[in-house]
Amino acid sequence: MSRPEHQAPPEVFYNEGEAKKYLTSSRMVEIQTKLSERCLELLALDSPNESRLLLDIGCGTGLSGDVLSEHGHHWVGLDISESMLGVAVKVRDVQGDLFARDMGDGVGMFRTGVFDGAISVSALQWLCNVDSTGAIEEEVGGNVMESRELNQRGANDEQRVELGGRGTRDRSAVHRLNVFFASLYCVLRKGSRAVFQFYPENADQLELITSAAMRNGFSGGVVVDFPNSAKAKKYYLCLNAGPPDQTGPRNEDVTEPGGGRIHSSKRERPRKKSQLGRAFSTREWIIEKKERQRRVGKTVRSDSKYSGRKRSKKF
Repeated sequence: MSRPEHQAPPEVFYNEGEAKKYLTSSRMVEIQTKLSERCLELLALDSPNESRLLLDIGCGTGLSGDVLSEHGHHWVGLDISESMLGVAVKVRDVQGDLFARDMGDGVGMFRTGVFDGAISVSALQWLCNVDSTGAIEEEVGGNVMESRELNQRGANDEQRVELGGRGTRDRSAVHRLNVFFASLYCVLRKGSRAVFQFYPENADQLELITSAAMRNGFSGGVVVDFPNSAKAKKYYLCLNAGPPDQTGPRNEDVTEPGGGRIHSSKRERPRKKSQLGRAFSTREWIIEKKERQRRVGKTVRSDSKYSGRKRSKKF
């Protein structure tokens, strides 16, 4: 059986007919609900009974959002298919706020650090779909055009597709993954998690997705449920958006249980006048800064015996 992402772009494949299946098929509803509950379980919220603001990526008709609402969480959903979103709003009357957006364009429209976590069910593999499959006519900006056959998937894709009046957009799978994970890292609260249930096509695609996530600051790994079953096997990419922020407020008065007050203040040695306004340039500081840049995936020159040394006077 052909994979959905091989048949058509997501906004074409998930049309009105496909959206209605999520209303009439009890089996599809049951599967989506179980996958959503598993994602929420792997999200490992530190206070499950406390209401959180979560991002549902590829929310579709809102089945995964209903699971979040049942657990008392607020959520925001985004999906590229207007037909799926139409069913969610007009028929199912979901509680979350919905946005029509291609996840390959990123989620940077949200405020930095606004979400306490993110989940995604059966959507992440669509980022590796470059653009479209053969001979599909789509209307873009009032102009009808015929899309070409774009079956290449991977790091070497450099095709660009002209989108009517919206200019040229890079459709490389690597580019889409980088844009998505970089923007997602920004909108997640420090120390929060994101869990993606997805269907990788092969080991290369799995490596492509995980490496893109690590390159943009995330840590974590892949959880496989029922690894010995061909049909029931499920992949979950569990990502951490940095270490949890455990630093508390400084220089504040704390009230004791008995009613007294403790004044805490920061102790530090006053800097010498010669040090004020001067940037540190020691070898240790430079190496530490380069390590931080490497951890977030930046390209940094390798260390050498000349790192941090002053240039001789002849320079």
